[in-house]
Amino acid sequence: MSNPPEGTPTWVEIKDVNDLPMQESIRRRFPLFFEDGTFEIQVQWDNEKDTAGNIVTRIT
Repeated sequence: MSNPPEGTPTWVEIKDVNDLPMQESIRRRFPLFFEDGTFEIQVQWDNEKDTAGNIVTRIT
């Protein structure tokens, strides 16, 4: 694809990923993709603060 709307694809080392802009929900799960097994994340939304409240991560 020439001139993709997201910009030019670039290889990024895993160790440098945290320096990239990304949503907190992605940042929270990203390292778990490199662990053995599976994971489940439950987020309780705080309507008053309009943000994630209690977050529980279960790794199986």
